[in-house]
Amino acid sequence: MVKLPEYQGKAILKKEGLKIPKSELISSINEIGEMGLRFPAVVKAQILTTGRLKLGAIRVVESFEEMERETKDLLGREFKGFRVEKVLIEEKIDYDDEFYLSILVNDSFRVRAPEIIFSLIGGVDIESIAERSPENILRITVDYLNPEDTFVELEKRLIKARAGQKCEPEKIVDFIRKAYDAFVKYDARILEINPIFLSKGELIAGDCKITIDDSSAFRHSEFGFEVPRDMHRPPTRLERIAWKIEENDYRGTAYFIQLNGSDEESRGSGYIAFHGIGGGASMLAADALIRKGLILANYADSSGNPPASKVYRLIRVIMAQKGIEGYVMMGAVFASQEQWHHAHALVKAFRELEEENPDRMDGFPVIVLLAGNKEKESHEILRKEFAKMGYNFELFGRDYIYKPELIAERVVEAVKRYRVVKRWGERKMNFEGSVTQNVNRLEIQMRTGRIVIDLKKCEKCESYECVKACSLYGRSILRIKNGKPVTFLSDEECRRKDNECLACEIHCPYGAVKAVLDFPELESFVKGG
Repeated sequence: MVKLPEYQGKAILKKEGLKIPKSELISSINEIGEMGLRFPAVVKAQILTTGRLKLGAIRVVESFEEMERETKDLLGREFKGFRVEKVLIEEKIDYDDEFYLSILVNDSFRVRAPEIIFSLIGGVDIESIAERSPENILRITVDYLNPEDTFVELEKRLIKARAGQKCEPEKIVDFIRKAYDAFVKYDARILEINPIFLSKGELIAGDCKITIDDSSAFRHSEFGFEVPRDMHRPPTRLERIAWKIEENDYRGTAYFIQLNGSDEESRGSGYIAFHGIGGGASMLAADALIRKGLILANYADSSGNPPASKVYRLIRVIMAQKGIEGYVMMGAVFASQEQWHHAHALVKAFRELEEENPDRMDGFPVIVLLAGNKEKESHEILRKEFAKMGYNFELFGRDYIYKPELIAERVVEAVKRYRVVKRWGERKMNFEGSVTQNVNRLEIQMRTGRIVIDLKKCEKCESYECVKACSLYGRSILRIKNGKPVTFLSDEECRRKDNECLACEIHCPYGAVKAVLDFPELESFVKGG
């Protein structure tokens, strides 16, 4: 879920006809001018965390000079890991009373509908109201097919709760109705307004928190989301890069989040890269690794049957982290997931890493639990190809699904052996970028990159494994002509296809085929851009 800062939430409420305090948004002290605000005023840091008042991120000022001083102090400061880049300066409301409103999606099996929670008491420490004054809280499930029926019922409850002693029930209902319209229009999971000020008979939204369903983030580009995930800190550079894998590709999942520090920070020993497949089994595996004293540098997941290219990109992001001493993939997915896509991605990624940094990868632990559909074929691919590389590679299948502790012990031992061999230096990554074509080289430009074939290496080949793999796993773009691979497609047809199954490269026994995937974001990261 994606959280909106206060100023964006209030802008939504204003569009729906709700009153908000007069305010100005600034990102530099130089932007402070004649705002026309009366004092006292409130200076509010725009950060995605709760409890800003107690943190000192919201301050009341009595003069222009004080406002300027406090704004300057807030800009650039950090609260709970969030750097203050914008400040909202707004008028301080004189109010007679405060209310609280929350509209949320209740996805419990008994409800599965939007729910409205309204409290006749609002303000700081709202969490304790339910214990102190439960009679002041109204909770009602919205009939989302006939929401007006819900608002009629809500007005009846407000009258019964004697809300009219504070504010006319119909005025409260009108406020909630408009807030609900915003909730629906912007695909919100949560819309919270606290406090709602009652000032001179008018209801004013004093603060606003809106959380949007991340699946609908593509419909709301106006908010400029960096990484549409519910996070308690700003995203790291690698997390931004990883989101590019997901952003426009809904084929399975390539989830990635860093733990225990960001990609810019150096780490000590004991950090491992963790790659799960599926939620439940992955959590059990991660827990087993942590109990053995290992520290997860990240949590990643590639479930839902993603293509090999998507898994490959995810592995490259995982392995771009600093200070890791091992890679662990643990997951068992038996429903609608062909595991040979993970096998192909693993081989390509770690083959490239070894080519780029042979000394550093020598003896590096790669521990894999891969179970599910096409398990036998996937294991054959992995055993055959990793036997050609210098990793400390261990492979487990379905017999070990419920033995995460045993695998965790193997990881610990592998990491200890790797530390004896050597420590890591800085990673260097090279991306092939030249474009040449002659009698010894075939290059096929495609939508997501290109396939490059060294035809000289093909002269001794009699099995044509790349063409067979292209037919079995991929896009069937290769054929054999005069004993060498060719494509029968036109340039235009090639550019409409992708090279993402990776099968031709993985199954070529002579290393003649290379599937070069476009990944400019990670290339820029590695080069320090």
